[in-house]
Amino acid sequence: MVRIAKQPDPKRIHALKQRIQDENYLDAAIQRLADKLTNELVDRREGDQYTPRTTGRDQN
Repeated sequence: MVRIAKQPDPKRIHALKQRIQDENYLDAAIQRLADKLTNELVDRREGDQYTPRTTGRDQN
């Protein structure tokens, strides 16, 4: 299936260009990406094992 790209939104592009100039925004965005990748890798690794995932707390 062929996908047709949307026309770029100049207002959104301008807003994104402003955001990437903000060091706090970039730090938070990078942290979100790192957290997501870490969680996916941990879930994938644990999916290969036969033991259930634990939270580290005692499970009575």
